Amino acid sequence: MATVTDEIRTYLEDEVIEADLGIPLTDDTPIWEEELIDSMGIMMLIAHIEDEYSVDIEAGDVAVDHFKSVRAIAALIEAKRS
Repeated sequence: MATVTDEIRTYLEDEVIEADLGIPLTDDTPIWEEELIDSMGIMMLIAHIEDEYSVDIEAGDVAVDHFKSVRAIAALIEAKRS
């Protein structure tokens, strides 16, 4: 069974991040610093999180710290689920 971290990494790799950038995506890759995601990608990711995990991502949740890496995104999801 895939973990939240695994699922988010796979979603980003398959749906959001362009494969030809040549930057491997690990749990701690700095997504913003490496410019792997843009505002449209964030919107897609938020919609995916809300649908997949049945959580509400509020405006206050949309902060760089919550979306800086796969690990940070998974932590946000886990916090919203508890």
